[in-house]
Amino acid sequence: MADMDRKIPAKAPGESRHPIIFSIAVTLVFFLSMNIASLVIAYAIPQIAIKWSAWQFQAICETVSLIAGLIILLALRQLSLFKEKREGLLKGAVASGYFIVLYLFSLVTEIMLLLDPGAGAVKIAPAGDIAWFVLAIILIGLTEEIFFRGIISNVFWKKWAKNPAGVWASVVCTGMIFGLMHLFNIVSGYDPAAGWQLGYVVGPMIQAVAACFMGMTITAIYYRTRNLWVVILLHIFINLCASLSSGIIEGGTLSESIASYTPFQLIPAVVPNLITVLVLLRPSKMAGIVAYRMKCELGVSKDEEPLREDIIGIMTSQPEYSMLSTPLGRKRLIAAATVLGVLSAVITTVSFVWYISQFAGGVGV
Repeated sequence: MADMDRKIPAKAPGESRHPIIFSIAVTLVFFLSMNIASLVIAYAIPQIAIKWSAWQFQAICETVSLIAGLIILLALRQLSLFKEKREGLLKGAVASGYFIVLYLFSLVTEIMLLLDPGAGAVKIAPAGDIAWFVLAIILIGLTEEIFFRGIISNVFWKKWAKNPAGVWASVVCTGMIFGLMHLFNIVSGYDPAAGWQLGYVVGPMIQAVAACFMGMTITAIYYRTRNLWVVILLHIFINLCASLSSGIIEGGTLSESIASYTPFQLIPAVVPNLITVLVLLRPSKMAGIVAYRMKCELGVSKDEEPLREDIIGIMTSQPEYSMLSTPLGRKRLIAAATVLGVLSAVITTVSFVWYISQFAGGVGV
């Protein structure tokens, strides 16, 4: 491992000394760029904007946010991430197998429900609105992956992911920030005429918890493949399958789709994602991730396999290295997991109380 003695740059491009603070700031840029664009359009050209469909409005706001994300990548000198490829699309599809199977099943189920004669007549949206829906879904996947995998997960990757505990802490923190970002959907569900409607508050809360664990899995896939296009295409596929009915039925909106979420959707969102992450980051694959990270940092030009074999040797001879590598790594991982657990428990409890009160005909929480 002579190449590993090469001097490591003090600070690589795209690295931040305070990844959590930096990630929160980037998330605020994501939120503000989209919502400022929304406000500008609504107040500058109200006569035109009022004629747009919800998906057309979403697509235009996502475009502004996408430009903001690309500017940040450019400032961090990280546009090369679009070319990075540890594994190709085929291996990426294998790593994403859980999501592909789950959402294909969801897609088929949705199509069957739409075609069910007993469900009554379904009014299909005009072709133009469906085209805007597809464009919005593509832009959502592209923009969110640039912000949360391209920028945020890479800040954690560069700062922490130097050993297995660091990789785990990076996966948990990226997933948590990605999930909590979905709480911003509470704002988009606000109706000035009707005020705050509880369904439009609880729905995004449920979505946020589910997205935390989904974000962990997508980050693990990204760390495995180091191919941004794998997670971009996966995200587009997931959103397309999950939002199909609200996109092709006339009058359907993203906010309505989110408001329909029930706490029971957390059951398939939490446990299967945790299991999938454990499989994706099992010791043999974790060694490859750490070896690739080390190879990139040191500028080693040869194959990563020798590094991987060395790391497997260390993980075998020093079992504590395989998960809790250093005291600092342990603290980061335990802190991130604790915050995620507490937030998930609180939001799940609130959503179940709300659901039960609605089911019983009560006033809600």
